[in-house]
Amino acid sequence: MEAVVRLMKKPSNIRNMSVIAHVDHGKSTLTDTLVVKAGSLSAEKSGSRFTDTRQDEQERGITIKSTAISMQFKLKKLSFDTFMKEKTDENHFLINLIDSPGHVDFSSEVTAALRVTDGALVVVDCIEGICVQTETVLRQAIIEKIKPVLCLNKIDRALLELREAPSEFAKSLRNTVESFNATMSKFLMDEDKSSNIRQLNPADLEVSFCSGLQGWGFTLRQFAEFYAEKFNMQDKPDMIDAFQKCLWKIDRYCTSADPFDADCKILKKKKNGPEVNPELHPFVVFVLTPIYAVRDLCFAGKKAEIKEYLKRFNISFGSKELEEITSEKALFKHVMRKWLPAADCLLEQIVVNLPSPNESQVYRAESLYEGPKDDEFCQAIKKTAREEDSPVMMYVSKMIPQGSGRFIAFGRVFSGVIRAGMPLYVQGPDYEPGKGKELKAKVVTKVLLMMGRTVEEVNSCPAGNIVGILGVDSEIQKTATLSSMKGSFNIKTMKFTVSPVVRYSISPKNTSDLPKLKEGLLKLAQVDSLCQVQYMKSGEIVIAGAGEMHVEICINDLEKDHAKVPIIRGEPQVSYFESISTPVTTIAMSKSANKHNKVYMVIEPLAEEIVAAIKDGELIANDPKARVELFRTKFGSADEWVKRVLCYSPDDVGPNMIVDSSKGVQNLHEVKEFLKMGLDAAVKEGPVIGEPLQGLRLDLMDLTLHADAIHRGAGQLIPTMSRLAVGLVLAATPILYEPIFLAEISLQDSMIDAAMQVVKGRRGEIVDAIYNNHKSVLKAYIPVQRSFNLNKELMECTGGGASINLVLSHYSIVPGSLEKEGTPMFDIVKQIRTKRGLGELKDPSEYFCKE
Repeated sequence: MEAVVRLMKKPSNIRNMSVIAHVDHGKSTLTDTLVVKAGSLSAEKSGSRFTDTRQDEQERGITIKSTAISMQFKLKKLSFDTFMKEKTDENHFLINLIDSPGHVDFSSEVTAALRVTDGALVVVDCIEGICVQTETVLRQAIIEKIKPVLCLNKIDRALLELREAPSEFAKSLRNTVESFNATMSKFLMDEDKSSNIRQLNPADLEVSFCSGLQGWGFTLRQFAEFYAEKFNMQDKPDMIDAFQKCLWKIDRYCTSADPFDADCKILKKKKNGPEVNPELHPFVVFVLTPIYAVRDLCFAGKKAEIKEYLKRFNISFGSKELEEITSEKALFKHVMRKWLPAADCLLEQIVVNLPSPNESQVYRAESLYEGPKDDEFCQAIKKTAREEDSPVMMYVSKMIPQGSGRFIAFGRVFSGVIRAGMPLYVQGPDYEPGKGKELKAKVVTKVLLMMGRTVEEVNSCPAGNIVGILGVDSEIQKTATLSSMKGSFNIKTMKFTVSPVVRYSISPKNTSDLPKLKEGLLKLAQVDSLCQVQYMKSGEIVIAGAGEMHVEICINDLEKDHAKVPIIRGEPQVSYFESISTPVTTIAMSKSANKHNKVYMVIEPLAEEIVAAIKDGELIANDPKARVELFRTKFGSADEWVKRVLCYSPDDVGPNMIVDSSKGVQNLHEVKEFLKMGLDAAVKEGPVIGEPLQGLRLDLMDLTLHADAIHRGAGQLIPTMSRLAVGLVLAATPILYEPIFLAEISLQDSMIDAAMQVVKGRRGEIVDAIYNNHKSVLKAYIPVQRSFNLNKELMECTGGGASINLVLSHYSIVPGSLEKEGTPMFDIVKQIRTKRGLGELKDPSEYFCKE
């Protein structure tokens, strides 16, 4: 621990990084190789998924919660002298690593990990290639200005199972790298260039090739250094660098297929010359040929020849080291791990390519901080300031249960030094300086380093480090900004790529346990960034998450850890949005209870692109001129009505609005807030099935108010406005928007027809079918409402030969109508209204009044 604490004070030697991947691409197993290297895990237990600390993670074989571990390593002299000597005088480095989930249901954990790190190791299965969740996590990383490096994992499977020719395998690896870069390019187009994130090149040490399960791997640098020593170039770094870059070029070829042929030369293909034999590409000859040779010797059991062959690479074995290994696969694993230990290549890749806090906070500060870019807090973040008088700025990205009902606030110190006994102001996600309630200062009782399955207490933590603290949890709901001084703005709230679209109603098995259940739900909401808990008017308790597995884990955690009572769960439900499809141009009117106030309105649907931009916060402004400018920036122009928007709803930021189309109405400014509150009440629970409304533009055409202010107050106008809005929605042909999953189904070619029938039987739409030699991939849009137990049905129809991943893609209008029996819209509304006891829909005229 002493070495770790010492390195915490040297930001140039710190690497804060996340390991991110699609589910089952081997991320946690690969992480084990680094944990072994750091001495936190024995080599015999490598592959046991050290960072999967929960019992259900070990049982399911997937990561559910992100786990952090701080490890210190020594970079070898040649690598340090070549890459790092000008940046630091210390060859030991502190790697604060966060292993995050690959399953899409737990993407919020990935977001929380990326927020507090500076770089990411993206792990991709070299056989499956780029999958749907690979794209999701990569997009998240680029949005957060996190610099990625790539690891192509499961190389052993390609060598031992597929047994492709070296040139075919090289082509497959190249295609995966190109596909990864093409995916990056899509996301980089939307981002500014300040972070200097760019496409990755194996020739620049940015891509590694590994077998996490067997614990071996390499970069081109390692082979370049091997041959440099063999051909007496070790004292010529420029030549090593040139040879390294040459290894990945496809316009070069070797004059011999033997990498140790003294007469072998690397030549450049002539412009109009014949195509080069792919077996003579430098990567094939100098990298894959030796690996294939060792594989073949291992599976032939030729142990003496293995020792002789690897002497060329300065690898030696003990006299009896290989003798007791009887399995060919075990022999291959042992030999490769000794020759090419994965931790060595990963460590070099991470240290050399990923930024230190000093580097990353320069370009991340302005996108992280909500306040002025020139204030002292933003400048302190930019400088990774760590002097005694530097303001503390820490972002808490998640809460971790500690036991006894308390939680560790886990996050990143962006400036200052946090110490035990220090008071810190807790700023919630909605906090703005000078507005709202007075900030409370909470005293830090302990400062903790996260060490995988344990924690270590330290005296302090300076800027640039990942840390956990105790003592502030009572004031934090999910996330927060912590500051040592009043006056700072927040570090921006995280944006998640998934939404809580799957819901279950829950209740305690014993009604007397209801108070315990409610208390447990408060704790669950605190530790799970995405989970939502709703208490319905009917008394029903609903818990919502990203998918079936997410909600299942939440309920299990409730039963075992937070509420500790047996729970009954209902059938899965879906989160919908209500909206309208046609305008109502005939003016409708509603009177207040005292008959002295009248509100006149019409309604029309907002364009979908306007709704999306409002939900993204791109069009929110109270000042009419500022709002017009936002519309012009987004859409190139702004209609005349934009400057007459009275309010957004709900809560001043929602995707509904009131537009003032009235003329000469007196005292409108006095009752504007009541109209907004009335609309808020209407849109939070729509009239069709009680789901939120979106996409409403209500135009205020006239307003008659009582002359006496006491008779035109909130009690009169809020329910009047609410009733009128509900009636107009029902008159404007209500519609439902449902969430749609993008399903990525991996299966054999022979199973595609059967899988297509399953998809179509669930209102699915096939959007792509990708065929390759190993496994084909079917991509389809499937309504979330029809996705439950889909995996089980696919497994049955394909004899267990299919796997599926579901990621939220978009919301789409439910087909059909309220009037047409047998359509999805009719059936869904009928089912939900019956379940919730909502009765028959009223006629719109029942909400309107006559003059």
